[in-house]
Amino acid sequence: MKHILVVIAFFSLLACQSKVAIEDIDTVPVIEKNDEKFADVFQHLEGQWEGQLKIFEDLSPSKREKKALQQLDMSDLRNPNLKLQQIANVQRNYRSESPYFQRIEIQETYYDEEGKELEQLIYTGVNKIQKGNLWSVLQGRGDTLQLRAGKIMNDKLISWKRNEKAPYRMDYIEEKRQENILELIGYTYGPEDNPKLMPRFWYYGRYELVK
Repeated sequence: MKHILVVIAFFSLLACQSKVAIEDIDTVPVIEKNDEKFADVFQHLEGQWEGQLKIFEDLSPSKREKKALQQLDMSDLRNPNLKLQQIANVQRNYRSESPYFQRIEIQETYYDEEGKELEQLIYTGVNKIQKGNLWSVLQGRGDTLQLRAGKIMNDKLISWKRNEKAPYRMDYIEEKRQENILELIGYTYGPEDNPKLMPRFWYYGRYELVK
């Protein structure tokens, strides 16, 4: 009887895991056949990283050019209309529990031009493979949730996209590692922004691997 209960509990657990919501950051989903090709895709992020995040505002966005919004590089931040608005000191920690599931902890501390601390944001979440796709889910203060779908661009470059409709919000991030440096470049559209124009806000992060 005891063995039967163990078997029942095991299959009940599998059934629960197979129904895991994408936004669930606590439950590890069951790995399916079409997930296996993504094994260790997050391995290059593993470890603790420290550096800065810079946020820029485009004071006069031009007409949107789709080609300019993919395969980003530093030239995108040399637009003379971009003005540096905020700087944050950042700690990012990635810890894999399996080749398909990685825990994330992020702390961002923002300062004004005089070095006075403005606010501190803390996120917990996961990078994970679920039902044949890459997902990044971050939980912030209160009920704030950021859900992004991922795409592999090469062995150490992943792009992430968040697309919400009510209210409208879209952001795009490219995350790249070179040696012991992790770079993040991206942009965002908020509810008040015109999606027919180039993004109003851009950001760039540069972090060094500390352990």
